[in-house]
Amino acid sequence: MTTYLDFSQNDTSLTSMINLLQPDTHWYYNPIWAAWASQLDDSQIWYVTPKEFDELEKITRVSPSYLSVTIGQTEIMLLGVANPTTVMGQLWNNEFNVDSLFTRWMCVVYNEMKKSDMRQKWEDALFSASEYHKKHRQLVRSIAYLKHVNMDDHNLFKTQPVLYALGYLHHWKSRHNENIYELAKQLIETLTKEYRREYPETQTQKQIRNVATALLEEKHRILTWGDLKLNIDTLTFEKGGMSKKELENIELTLPDIDFGTVIIKSK
Repeated sequence: MTTYLDFSQNDTSLTSMINLLQPDTHWYYNPIWAAWASQLDDSQIWYVTPKEFDELEKITRVSPSYLSVTIGQTEIMLLGVANPTTVMGQLWNNEFNVDSLFTRWMCVVYNEMKKSDMRQKWEDALFSASEYHKKHRQLVRSIAYLKHVNMDDHNLFKTQPVLYALGYLHHWKSRHNENIYELAKQLIETLTKEYRREYPETQTQKQIRNVATALLEEKHRILTWGDLKLNIDTLTFEKGGMSKKELENIELTLPDIDFGTVIIKSK
C-alpha cells in the first residue's frame, strides 16, 4: 500500500479557531490591512505578525480586533476569516509618511505594480513564492511530525510583504532591477536574522528544513535520513533498514497545528 503525503487544506484545529475570531471587518475593508494580511496555509484564516500589526497601526491609524495565538514559539495575530478570492487590497499610499524597511519595500512594490507591463510579473512571482512557501511548510511539519518534533511555527514570519520579496529574488522571470533586488535581499536577511535570534533553530530542526528543501527543489530523487526514506517521485515516506518483504510505508497525515496560548484582544 502506498500512502501519499496528505496536504490537507484545513487542519481541524484551524477550523476550531474560526469560532473564536471576532466579527470585526475593519481589516478586511481597509485596503492596506487587506493587502498586507497573509493567508494561514490553505485555510481561510488571515493573520499578521506583531511587528506588522504595529507598522499597520502607525500607517493607517486603524486598530482592528484580533486573536493573539502562539504557534510553537511564534506569536501571530489572527485578523479574521475570508475567502482568498475576495481579499483585495492596496499595498501602499504615497501620501503615507512612515519610514521603515517594511514600508520602503511595500512602497517600491506598489509603484512597480502600477506600471502596466510589470503587474503580471509581480503577481506571477508572488504566486510562485506563495505556493513554494505553503508546500515547504507542509513538508517541514509532516517530516517533523514523524520525528516527534513540533515545527508548526516554521517560517510564519514569511508573510505577504516577505513573499513579494522572495518572489522577486527567486521566482522573477525577467532581468532584476539592482536596487529593488538589494532592498528585497535586505528585507529577507534582516527578518531572518531577527527571527533566528529570537527563536534559535536546533540541529534537528535545521536538518528537517534542509530535507524539505532538498525534496522540493528535487536535488535528490530519493533521500534517506535515519530510519526514513523519502521518494520525491511518489511523495511517499518509507521505513528504511528493512528487507523488501518487510518494507512497509508509514501512514502520514498532516498533524493539527498546536496553538498553545490563545488570547482574544480587542482595541
